[in-house]
Amino acid sequence: MKLEDIVETSQKPALLLWWQWLGIAIIFISLLLLVRFFLKNKKISPPKLDNLKDALDRLARLRDQSIPTKDLAIQLSIIIRAYLQKQFEDTALFETHEEFHARSSHLKRLPPEAASRLTIYLGELSDLKYAPTIDAKAIQSSLLEKTDALLRGLDSTTPRPISSELPSQGPPSLPDTSQP
Repeated sequence: MKLEDIVETSQKPALLLWWQWLGIAIIFISLLLLVRFFLKNKKISPPKLDNLKDALDRLARLRDQSIPTKDLAIQLSIIIRAYLQKQFEDTALFETHEEFHARSSHLKRLPPEAASRLTIYLGELSDLKYAPTIDAKAIQSSLLEKTDALLRGLDSTTPRPISSELPSQGPPSLPDTSQP
């Protein structure tokens, strides 16, 4: 039996047909669009420098207000805890003073000296929050300066890109909170 309708050729068959190539192209373009959509809508955390700037801005607004020392201590504690939450993705903002100190995982990210000064300073703020009302401008001014120095000191312990947004005054030091 001889088949005459089949012709042998020396050409190799196509790897894929035109409609298969079209399907692959559509799938590839769809994947690219999905990746672009997810990357565009992905939450991008602000640079860590912005966390310090936000905390210092809030601190500057407190300087302009005349509030009782108890309220100032509460606001300063919230500023520091909000900074820790943003900077280290820590739950400090939502904890009581005792819970914050009972949990040590947040302090492991800091150098020992910074962790110690942070603990001592938050203890001082806690004492002021529950102490009898004292409205001395010297105490309030000292608290504001210590908070500023503490925030800058904590920020200096974390690596971040160099930016000219904040004025450079050399490496900031942590406040000495060992003396009342």
